[in-house]
Amino acid sequence: MNEVAHDIVDSLSRDRSVDALLATALGFSYPHLRELTARSTVDLTAHPSGRSPKANAAVLLPIMNALSMRELRRAVREASRLIPAGGLFTLFCLDPDEFPDHLWPGELGDNGHRFRPWRQVIELTRLFPLNMRTPRSVDNLPVLRIDLVIGSMDDRHGSDESHDPSSDTECSTSAEQRPDETHPRNELSERYGAATNYRRFDRLEEPEILDDTLYALAAMRPRSARRVLSIGVNDGRELELFREVGAGSVELWGIDWSESGIRSCRERFPEHAERMLQHDIERLGELDLPTFDIVLALNTLHCTTLDRDKTLKQLGRVVTAETQWLITVPNCHFGADDIRRRPLDRNHARHDRRKALKDVQYLTRYFHRAGYRNISTFGTYDLFLLVRP
Repeated sequence: MNEVAHDIVDSLSRDRSVDALLATALGFSYPHLRELTARSTVDLTAHPSGRSPKANAAVLLPIMNALSMRELRRAVREASRLIPAGGLFTLFCLDPDEFPDHLWPGELGDNGHRFRPWRQVIELTRLFPLNMRTPRSVDNLPVLRIDLVIGSMDDRHGSDESHDPSSDTECSTSAEQRPDETHPRNELSERYGAATNYRRFDRLEEPEILDDTLYALAAMRPRSARRVLSIGVNDGRELELFREVGAGSVELWGIDWSESGIRSCRERFPEHAERMLQHDIERLGELDLPTFDIVLALNTLHCTTLDRDKTLKQLGRVVTAETQWLITVPNCHFGADDIRRRPLDRNHARHDRRKALKDVQYLTRYFHRAGYRNISTFGTYDLFLLVRP
């Protein structure tokens, strides 16, 4: 079972940079690594001096296919704990294409190793604050080397069963209070502005979010619509999708409190610039607005800085019984320079979906009471609420 692992060590030993990496990682020499390949895992807490290593890198041998998912998860979790942010953790995986097609994930093949499809490798690493680099082959071996860069400490308790919620000094709810003397709305106006990290993440570059959004827009048959309103429009990039679904001639309106967002939106849609308005969406009654056939509220109505009831009441003035709605609620969080599929509540050791589900349930009840009967919910990174008469 360890022949491939020994071949990996022999191959790495010819790479001087990797040799230095392994030699300094946990204080182990190559002879010591050879001995460790006979064990099920490398004990990342072990150290010849008896002290826990303060290393910038670690290597798990033997290959991950020799371990159960429980052992593998435990090893990856310990590495993400012990290695500081920016450090490197390396896994080795047998090329999934080398296994017969009939195997199920985790099933043992004739070579005595477990079949690990690439999907499992990706899902395992995304449980933790790890950025996966592009896998590389190891010489001519049917083995892939997977280097994982450790993310920031802010994201580390996401998959940690032993996390103590009391150690968090600030929770997301208290940090996003409703506007008052301490948090006036004008100070919050650029919180999600065009130059913030929030807008660096382009949801339309995520395949699942893009596909769900296009499906929802097409389902509303926007070619027959005259006017579309997007509240919390920001820079308006989602409005470009109306062209994709054949509704390029629709009249676009957008409202946002962010000056930089509206400025970017006007630049993006110069033909609709006069209809891109910088204003508080809680005070829509102050604007002279027409009625709309479609209303978009993408990652807006869940915001704790917003009085949702007041906003929905204001929107009631600009809709008709035939107006269609598309609302999204975030079901993910940011970490390690990427998004994670699970929402993060810093008050809990686990990722908690209750707030996202509560938002969806509230909005579903609201539209049912308003007379809508065609309401569907779908999505992964964002939860979509598609509301039609």
